[in-house]
Amino acid sequence: MRGSLNLPWRATDAGVISVQAALYGRADKETCSEGRHPSQLGNTECSLDGTVDLVRQSCNGKNSCTIRVGNTMFGDPCRGTYKYCADTAGFKQCLQICSR
Repeated sequence: MRGSLNLPWRATDAGVISVQAALYGRADKETCSEGRHPSQLGNTECSLDGTVDLVRQSCNGKNSCTIRVGNTMFGDPCRGTYKYCADTAGFKQCLQICSR
């Protein structure tokens, strides 16, 4: 990734953020695939171990938080693969936001 992306996350109706899962990498060929060469989408077993812990440390228990997403923060789990960040915590601003 040549830069990074700041992702603002907000709490659900419960009032605070509680991260259940998070991914930085690539788990399928469809998400964030527009305009990408197929060679950048082939590795669908790309994920950085510990992503959920990093996101939890930054966000759990808060009303909102901003996470800097990119190889500079998370590291590069799979060189040459077009990555994205995704969560299943009820606040999905992170989904479909793409980075290299």
